[in-house]
Amino acid sequence: MTLVTNPISRVLAVLTAPSRLRLFVWLSLATQILIVVTGGLVRLTGSGLGCPTWPKCTEDSLVSTAEMGIHGLIEFGNRLLTFVLLIVALLTFVTVVRMWEDRANLVRLTLGFLGLLRFS
Repeated sequence: MTLVTNPISRVLAVLTAPSRLRLFVWLSLATQILIVVTGGLVRLTGSGLGCPTWPKCTEDSLVSTAEMGIHGLIEFGNRLLTFVLLIVALLTFVTVVRMWEDRANLVRLTLGFLGLLRFS
């Protein structure tokens, strides 16, 4: 095992330890289900324009305002969940890549999946 002295590297090593892979996979599944549910909620409630511009909800604010009501809250919640999903996906990916020596087949499968994403 390599001695890690850089504080950022140390935190990354702890966060992406192979023992956490199962947790990240379950979190990834849960956040993907939630993004589908909240996306459906946005669509069903007509909240798609709750925050009409990206990344700001208004010219003065990054978050929804009281005038936007529930639609702004639903739309902005969906936007925030996207970032949670991104963080969990990145942690999962880095954890898998760090397992190259022990689980090369899993890393190849992950990289192959990423290669297929460009066709979607």
